[in-house]
Amino acid sequence: MTEVAASKKFALLATGGTIGTKAKNPDDVDYGSIGHGEYATVGELRESTGIDEVARELDVAIQPEELGPIDSTAVTSKIWNDIGQRCEGLSRDEDIKAIIITHGTASLEETAFTLSIVLRLETPVIITGSMSPLNGTSSDASANLIAAFRVAAYMCKHEYKGVLVVMNNEIHLPRFVTKTHTQNHGAFKSPNSKSIGRIIKDEVKFDELKEPNPPANLGFTVQMLANSPRVDIVCSYVGADSVGINAYVKAGARGIISMGFAPGLGTPAEKDGLDVAIKGGCVVVQSVRVLSGNITDSEDHKKIGIIAGDNLSPWIARIVVQLAISKSDETKRNVKDILCEAFKKLSLQS
Repeated sequence: MTEVAASKKFALLATGGTIGTKAKNPDDVDYGSIGHGEYATVGELRESTGIDEVARELDVAIQPEELGPIDSTAVTSKIWNDIGQRCEGLSRDEDIKAIIITHGTASLEETAFTLSIVLRLETPVIITGSMSPLNGTSSDASANLIAAFRVAAYMCKHEYKGVLVVMNNEIHLPRFVTKTHTQNHGAFKSPNSKSIGRIIKDEVKFDELKEPNPPANLGFTVQMLANSPRVDIVCSYVGADSVGINAYVKAGARGIISMGFAPGLGTPAEKDGLDVAIKGGCVVVQSVRVLSGNITDSEDHKKIGIIAGDNLSPWIARIVVQLAISKSDETKRNVKDILCEAFKKLSLQS
């Protein structure tokens, strides 16, 4: 593919996912299964989406990069470490003014949040994906990638930093965004905050009071992702006991996220199990099963050492706990102090 001279260069880091998949049948929703589809190269992604034409319009040269392909249901903290290191390396190239990452939507929100709290770059990072494969009927792959490039160009022009998610012509902060539907193009929403901007035709518009800025520095680094400690999630339901909690502790969990009933409570049996886990040195954070609202900081929980996880989803709170434990191991600071400090700083973004 012929590259043209341009005033700035954007790195397009393709990691796989639906946006990088060609389905055997354009109407197939099981394209991820063996024999139902195949991954496209970054060159095929560019050709199929027509992104080069938009890049020329934006006076941008594309530097193609590939990592994977990665099935987003198979992402690990080691893969986050690889993506983070690649972003740090690309940002050291003074010619690269933005990084656009294509990613599978199954775990896109977790990757985006992780990068947002470990990367401290001058280069903006935009993460996008698609709900339909490249060649799918009414595919959103092209529209989402084009929108991501437009947002990246806007951020460069206004010297904005940080990590953003762009899906379905909406701009979201990783701190809040979550996937709310299995197949709809508008699956990604921010229940606790709403989107911070949108793309209307070819124009990027940020809400007046929600212009993007990097999150508070929590002291977490990409390197902390290389050997993340085991942190598990237990879900509350009618009749839930402590069997799952006990099993996770036995398996070596250093942290547990309690995905409790709203407004942030587990069953009495779960509470007893978590009490035992805490006394054994496990870090426990309370979250909830619902999409929005802050967790009640229960006095009963405080007494036994359960930490309220602000309004973070269980899987996002889990990432914070993993990094807090890694930071505690590295700095010898008390992990609960690190966690409470992190949740307080993240709460200021609400």
